[in-house]
Amino acid sequence: MLLTEGDALAQNLLILAYEKPLTVSELSKAIGVATAYVEPIINKLVDGELMKRMGDGKIYTDFIIYHASDYVKYIHEAEAFTEKHSGAYIEPLQAAIQELKATSFYSKRLERFLMLQIAASGLYESMESVREKPQIFPDRPNGGRWIAFATIYSPNYTIPRDRSGKENYMLAAANLKRYNFETSLDPAVSKKHQGYGFPLHQELEDNMLKLFYLIKKKIDPETVDLDARMIKGIPLLEECGFITTENGIPVLTHRQEKLFFEICRKAQKVFGDNVREPLAQYCKTHRKEIPPHLKSVPEQKRTIPYEPNGMMFAYEAIRQSVQPRNLGYPCPETVAVFDEPAISLRTKKHSVNGKSIPQIEDLA
Repeated sequence: MLLTEGDALAQNLLILAYEKPLTVSELSKAIGVATAYVEPIINKLVDGELMKRMGDGKIYTDFIIYHASDYVKYIHEAEAFTEKHSGAYIEPLQAAIQELKATSFYSKRLERFLMLQIAASGLYESMESVREKPQIFPDRPNGGRWIAFATIYSPNYTIPRDRSGKENYMLAAANLKRYNFETSLDPAVSKKHQGYGFPLHQELEDNMLKLFYLIKKKIDPETVDLDARMIKGIPLLEECGFITTENGIPVLTHRQEKLFFEICRKAQKVFGDNVREPLAQYCKTHRKEIPPHLKSVPEQKRTIPYEPNGMMFAYEAIRQSVQPRNLGYPCPETVAVFDEPAISLRTKKHSVNGKSIPQIEDLA
C-alpha cells in the first residue's frame, strides 16, 4: 500500500505493464511522462517486488489485477450457489448460537459478530483447501510476507443495475484486539471511521480502544491523558452505536475471547467441510484469465471476484430468520477484548484540586 496509495503515476505504470511486458521507454511514451521521472518509480516498484524485470529489459506487473465488473460478473450464479448450499452454513451456525447462548457473556450483538465470523472464516478456510497447492506467502523486503492483488475502478464507478445482486455484499475485516467487520448490515458503515480527525486508521483504532477501556472501567475520560480528538468524537461514536447506555459493543476478557473463537472455529470448520466439494466444482468454471507471462499468481487469487461471498451466506441466515436484519439500534460489528493483567495501562499520578488522579500515558 505504501508503494502505491495516493501515487497515480505508480498505479498507472502497474496497469500499463500488466497485459504484456514493456520497456521503460514504452511505458514513458504510453503514460506521457519523461523517462527520467518514470525510472525512479519503476525502480521503487521493482525493489518492492510489485514489478519484475525480464532478461530483455522489459518490465511487467507481477500480481493479478481485476476489474470492478469482475465482482458482479457471476453474482447471480454465486447467489444461486449460496441458496442451494445454505444449510451447510446455517446448521453449524445455529449450533454455535446455542453454544454462545449458554455462556455468561452472550449478547445479541456478539451473536451478530459470530454469524459474520463463521461465514467469512469458514469460506476462507474452505477455499484454501480446495486447491491442490496451498497459497505460499513468500518472504518480502522489510520482513513482510504477502501476495498482492488489485482492482481497477473507473472514476465514479457504480454497479450496473442489471448486474447487481439481491444485496450489497460488502465484507471487510480488521483483526485487532478490537475485532471489527465492515458490512452493509451496519447503516453507519460509511461514516463509522470518518470525522474524528485522525489521519491514520491505526491511530484511531488505538484511541478508540483506550476509550472503550475507560468506559468499561468507569474512568472519566476527562481525568486522563486521552487524545482530545477522541473525546471530541464521543457524540459521533454514540451516533454510530460504538458507545451507548444499553446494548453496547461486546467487551470480552481474554479467557472469554478464547472461548468465543473456539465456538466459532468449531462451526466454521463444519461449514468449510460441508461446502468444500461443491465449492471446488464451482471454482473450476469460475476463474479469472491472466496474462500468460504471469507465473506467481496462486489459483486462489484467480477465483476471488467470482466466489460466493461470506455475506451471501450471512444474508441467507437472515432470510431464513436465524438472525434479524435490523437489531433495532445502531450495531457496528465490533468486539473489544481486554482484562487485567493481560492488558495494562501505564499511568502517572497528577494532582487535581489536591486529589491524586491516575493519568493514562499508553495502553500496553
